[in-house]
Amino acid sequence: MATAAVGFLMHFFLDLPLGVSFLFGALISATDPVAVISLFKELGAPKRLTMLVEGESLFNDGTALVLFRVILGVVLVGEFSGETLVHGLIEFLIVFIGGVGVGILLGLVFGRIIQIVENDHLVEITLTVILALSAFMVAEHFLEVSGVMATVAAGLTMGSYGRTKISPPVHREMEAFWGYFAFVCNSLIFLLVGLSVDFALFVDNSGAIFFGAFAVVAGRALVVYTLFPLIGRFKTVEKVNRAFQTIIFWGGLRGALAIVIALSIPAELEQKSFILTLTLGVVLLSLFINGLTIRNVISIVGL
Repeated sequence: MATAAVGFLMHFFLDLPLGVSFLFGALISATDPVAVISLFKELGAPKRLTMLVEGESLFNDGTALVLFRVILGVVLVGEFSGETLVHGLIEFLIVFIGGVGVGILLGLVFGRIIQIVENDHLVEITLTVILALSAFMVAEHFLEVSGVMATVAAGLTMGSYGRTKISPPVHREMEAFWGYFAFVCNSLIFLLVGLSVDFALFVDNSGAIFFGAFAVVAGRALVVYTLFPLIGRFKTVEKVNRAFQTIIFWGGLRGALAIVIALSIPAELEQKSFILTLTLGVVLLSLFINGLTIRNVISIVGL
C-alpha cells in the first residue's frame, strides 16, 4: 500500500516512468527502527510498542525486498500488462511464503542443535551465525525463494522457540554480539554509499529528494492511520491506540536496507544513479528529521 502511494506520487509529480516510480516505492518501504528501539529502551516505552515496531519492520523489510525483485523484473523486461501483473503476484507469493517456510524449518533444526550444547557461548553464538547465513543461502541460491524472508523467519523462530534452547548465561553475550555486528554492517553500508554517490547529484536532485521524503511520509501516514483501525475491528486483535499509531508512523525511519537494495539495481537500468541518489537523500532526511524529533513526539503523545 505504501509502495503504491509513493509510486503514484513520484510518477505524477516528478514525471518518472511508472515502473521506476514503483521500484523506488518498493525499496524505500524498508524501515530501520534500530535507533527508535534504542530510544524506547532508554525512555522505558511500553513493551508492546517495541514489539509492534520491531515486528512491523521485520515483515515490512522482507516484503519490500521481494516486491522490489518482482517490480525490477518487470521494469527490466520493459513490458507491463495484466498477464505480467498476475505472474508477478504469483511469483511474489511463492517467493515470500517459500522463504518463510525455509526459515522456520531451519530455525527449528538449529534450535535442536543448540539445545545439545550447554553453556558454551562461542559455539552457540557461532551456530546462530551459521543459521542466518545458511537460511539465506539455501533459500536464495538453491530453492530460489526469498533469502531475506528465510533469514527473518529463522530469526523469529530462534527468538521464540530457540530462545528456550539457548543456555541462560549465553543470552546477554549473544545479544551484545549481534548488536555489535549490526552496528558494523550499518557503518560499512553508509561508507560504501559515500564512495558510490557523487555529491553533485545531491545538489542537482535536491528538489526530487525533498519531494521523495514527503511522498514517503505521506505513504507511511496512509498505511498506519488506515490499516491499524481496520485491523482493530477484528475481535481477536487488540486495538492499537492513536498514540501508538503516531509513534509507529513517525518512527518509520529509513536506513541501511533501502540503500543496499538501491545498490543492487543492475547497471543496465539507466535511472540507477538517480534512484541511488534519491534513496540516500531520503534516508538521510529520515534519520535527521524523524530520528532527531522522535523523542519529542513520544513526549507529546504522553508515552
